[in-house]
Amino acid sequence: MQLTVALIRRAVNGEREAQDEVLRIYEPFHDSLLAYAEAGLDGCIHHETREDWKSMVQMRMLQAIRTRWRSLL
Repeated sequence: MQLTVALIRRAVNGEREAQDEVLRIYEPFHDSLLAYAEAGLDGCIHHETREDWKSMVQMRMLQAIRTRWRSLL
């Protein structure tokens, strides 16, 4: 699905499916922000994503959808 005004309106109005879809659309962006590479004891580079931080970012995004995005519509 694409990020459309209709989807944003549904998310702002609290529709859980729409909010989940917005988070799914933004997930690759969140992953790229929170990804890091680390050298392991085996000498290999391991690519990880900070899942706990990702959850915090997604919660803040949902809060912004419910409050700040409303004023933009």
